[in-house]
Amino acid sequence: TVLDKETGKVIGRAGVSMREGFDDPELGFVIAKGYQGKGLASEACKAVLAFANKEFEFTRFQALVHKDNVASLSLLSKLGFAYADEVQIRDEELQLYLLNKNNA
Repeated sequence: TVLDKETGKVIGRAGVSMREGFDDPELGFVIAKGYQGKGLASEACKAVLAFANKEFEFTRFQALVHKDNVASLSLLSKLGFAYADEVQIRDEELQLYLLNKNNA
């Protein structure tokens, strides 16, 4: 859960989970519209990745994103993720991005 530091209000989430059919843990994140563009998703995702790397020894992560989600694509780039492939999940066409913490 991502909280506003001043008010304690829930403003989003960031975490790592395992998606059925994939081998790598997946980074997921969402920040409420009024709080986007302030670096909060970046701060939360960096902390989640560091925790998962240290505590669970995960060294490779994936993220799935719609190709038109410019903000998420920009964040993934800043975090060091690289485009890997196009994937189809149910009726959605998504882009798969990968991060190898051994090389980051």
